[in-house]
Amino acid sequence: MIPGPIEPASPPKSAILYFNGFGLAFGNSDVTIKLNLENVEILELKASYTTAKTLAEGLAKMMEKFEGVTDHRVMAIDEVGKKMQESQAKEEKSAS
Repeated sequence: MIPGPIEPASPPKSAILYFNGFGLAFGNSDVTIKLNLENVEILELKASYTTAKTLAEGLAKMMEKFEGVTDHRVMAIDEVGKKMQESQAKEEKSAS
């Protein structure tokens, strides 16, 4: 019996994962990126230094393009937190 044509394996479906925080660490051979949702770790990624550097450059270019197209500077989490603290301090001061 002659076998029929071999069907190519279909690639697995990509998972979509949302995160709103992260942590970074590095070791002697790779970096670790811990993704968080509402301050709870949901995924840990490991990458080579070369891959991590390329990812960082790609994200920086993408954000630069987005900010240029929208004419709007996106604040980083640290900046948002600082502004929120300043606002809360003003509210507390005006309430007293």
